[in-house]
Amino acid sequence: MKCWLVGASGQLGQCLQQALIDNQAFSSIDLVKSVHTNPDYPSSESFSLKASRTKSFKLDITDFDAVKLFVLTHKPKLIINTAAYTEVDNAESNIDKAYNVNHKGARNLALVANQSNIPIIHISTDFVFDGQATIPYLEAHSSRPINVYGASKRQGELAIQQACSQHVIIRTSWLISEYGNNFAKTIIRLAQNRNELRIVDDQMGCPTSAHDLADAILTLSMKIAEGKYHWGTFHYCGSSPTTWFRLSSAIVAEAMSQGKLTASPKLVAINTEDFPLPAKRPQYSALDCSKIAKTWGVKICDWQHALKRIVSQL
Repeated sequence: MKCWLVGASGQLGQCLQQALIDNQAFSSIDLVKSVHTNPDYPSSESFSLKASRTKSFKLDITDFDAVKLFVLTHKPKLIINTAAYTEVDNAESNIDKAYNVNHKGARNLALVANQSNIPIIHISTDFVFDGQATIPYLEAHSSRPINVYGASKRQGELAIQQACSQHVIIRTSWLISEYGNNFAKTIIRLAQNRNELRIVDDQMGCPTSAHDLADAILTLSMKIAEGKYHWGTFHYCGSSPTTWFRLSSAIVAEAMSQGKLTASPKLVAINTEDFPLPAKRPQYSALDCSKIAKTWGVKICDWQHALKRIVSQL
């Protein structure tokens, strides 16, 4: 089955390509890839995957006509949208940029998917919630984003729901891998250069291996190709909610055990107010993943186990 991977140069896009290299179970999936060309879209992520040597087309998903022409030309059977404006703090002062990609771009993809009668898998975020819960969020919980990034992603969700009936929206959280810009890479880089790291310990969520999420997406893609589909919104993240401080501790410990660090910095737990940022963060954003596990038969993985692989590749 030919799938259009939108956002091929991002962290998740690279993990999806890696999964096709590593796992023969997905060998029937053939990707046509695009990278975003709109100047509003952050381009700081390195595109380092070996598979990136295969051709990726340049496309501005905020241009409806360009999206339509791409689908008519390449005739994919499924769209996988991993493209997003993810610079959470910069979004607060670049509202139009965030909405262009996260809302308008998503809407264009969904409109064209509907016109062409093909499904779309769209990746969203735990930041659509306000963080006031005390138990993991279900898909049916009210979404009340508290920053521009979350609001723009929520509008993207609504656009897809309204424009294309054949959709799967997957909300995820705290993505980490050896690709792109993410928390695990940042912590190891800082730990190599500093004696002390002050990390927020009063925000709780679920770290997610981008590799595990990629496997889940491709599993759904295979099932859709077989006609075994369930449309709607689902949650997928790593098991066991934790805090940024505890995640940092696990990353440093794993890096030490693998010899990636010669010395461990002192880790100091702080509160959110001790490290003010432009964008407000949810205090609690753990996601309940029982729906995707029950409906699609997708395995929810332990982020601590995934951490071993990620650190080994850094």
